[in-house]
Amino acid sequence: MGDEEGVSVAIAHAILDALRDQGVDVDATLASAGIAPADLEDMDGLISVAREEALWHEAIRRGGEDIGLHAARSLQRGRFRGLEFAVRSAPSLRDGFAVLVRFDTLLHGREIFSVEGDDDGGLRLVYQSPHEEDPHRRVMSQFAMLGTLELARSATGVPLVPRGVELRQPTARNAPELGRAFGVEVTLGAERDAIEFGPEQLALPMLDADRELASTLERYLEREVEGRQRDDRLEGRVRREIGRQLTAGGVSLEAVSEHLEISPRALQRRLADQDTSYQELLDETRREVAEQLLRQEGVSIAGAAYLLGYSEVSAFHRAFKRWTGLTPGRFRRVSSRSA
Repeated sequence: MGDEEGVSVAIAHAILDALRDQGVDVDATLASAGIAPADLEDMDGLISVAREEALWHEAIRRGGEDIGLHAARSLQRGRFRGLEFAVRSAPSLRDGFAVLVRFDTLLHGREIFSVEGDDDGGLRLVYQSPHEEDPHRRVMSQFAMLGTLELARSATGVPLVPRGVELRQPTARNAPELGRAFGVEVTLGAERDAIEFGPEQLALPMLDADRELASTLERYLEREVEGRQRDDRLEGRVRREIGRQLTAGGVSLEAVSEHLEISPRALQRRLADQDTSYQELLDETRREVAEQLLRQEGVSIAGAAYLLGYSEVSAFHRAFKRWTGLTPGRFRRVSSRSA
């Protein structure tokens, strides 16, 4: 995935949440940044790096130098969707950080976190900024670093104070505020942006630890990463059209083929060349849409089955259990608990 279309919409919403808390006109902010509200409606969607940086610039101009810290502290639970739920469902904080590092490309289209171990079992979570050339990189780095710490605090229920925090920025007019936010004096002018935790902190259990759910969510994140990587292939185009037709009330191989201007036989042959099939893509897309529907309180399990083209609810139950390892009811309960 290229830099021009890799940034999670959730980051933009975090910035806007902080601006609202300060009474800033977010509509005017978006307009000045060249972002339409419709661009941010899909919480699983993406915006370009250029637009993200433009939004940060406007946020700093309107909200001040501490806007990155404010955005991190005002993060709403569940803002980062599947990735956040997977982190929260991990057995321990150490395991949660492993999930974050493994799937952080979903946040910014590239790897932005890495881990360095300490001799005593501690670790440093190192942030690799994707904004190296931006004059306001320091604000964005503060957001990423404190946001990670705030997630760790929320997920464990412990007001964690890290063993140390390093920032590459040489000076900081808001040094006292940085210290209050992180709970420890921040080392400035470091070689990297990093936050360090001790082994006893990393062993803390997550409040929402659920190995079964964590395993399910990690499989979902793996497919999402793979899906983004193949998005421009025929497979990605077929997935998108299946999803569109499913939500419109029905889907068929013939209708998908017609939309893509490929004969059904040729489509099947080309998908086979990509080591997949129409039926596999239909099942996977049904699963994804099913999960989205089950997260909506106003959609019953029977209604979700009908929308997905199942004539019997029992058939939907069997398919969903095969896809996720959970029944629709169990999935809905654990998703509701994590929201």
